[in-house]
Amino acid sequence: MHTFYCNIMAFTLALTCFFARSAHSEIKGKVELAPALINIDILEHGKTTETLRMIGAKGDLTILVYQGLCLKPGFLLGWKDGGLAAASMGVGYYLPITDKIKILPSVGVNWSYLHTKVDFEQVGLFHLKERFRACGPYVGIEICYTFNDKLTITGAYQYAWSRTHTKIKPIISSHTHCEGSNYMIGLDYSLNKNWSVTAGFAYNLSLSKEKHGLRGKGGKIGLAYYF
Repeated sequence: MHTFYCNIMAFTLALTCFFARSAHSEIKGKVELAPALINIDILEHGKTTETLRMIGAKGDLTILVYQGLCLKPGFLLGWKDGGLAAASMGVGYYLPITDKIKILPSVGVNWSYLHTKVDFEQVGLFHLKERFRACGPYVGIEICYTFNDKLTITGAYQYAWSRTHTKIKPIISSHTHCEGSNYMIGLDYSLNKNWSVTAGFAYNLSLSKEKHGLRGKGGKIGLAYYF
């Protein structure tokens, strides 16, 4: 089990879109908020045992520290089928390739907490609390293409590791190591100097050696403010 929608709703999606605009202005930061739809599959031996469908909220803050160096904290909250809380902190460096193409390698840390209910019908146990806590590093790269002054598209890839504590009261408490890939795509459409509409979709798969873990996907549409 791993960090799920903090990767699914990839906090890095906002970074290169930010630099596509900041490269042509005095803008030094970006705040983005968006409602989100979240789908998480809980996997055992590579097979889905439970699917959680959530609604949520995604937030990102991008701050230009010095030249191309940036910091990017982010969060995600989800509710309905269980609950999800995730946070991340990334550090990246903006590298312009051409006027239209930019790349941004990055490293960072993800933290996440997921809780739900589980039944063990064979032994007559129902509605037990199941919790996943995970924390670990990631490395990633983003490619940003600017079509014009209005529209920018971003594709990103991350590879992440995590140590996860899984607990089902009162019968199970275990620690596992997981890893996996995250794929993301995002759009940024400028309304004016300070405001834009953003959208994104991401897919995440993270498994242990025994192929236990999480598979997540989801999307968001929101607003961003540049300052």
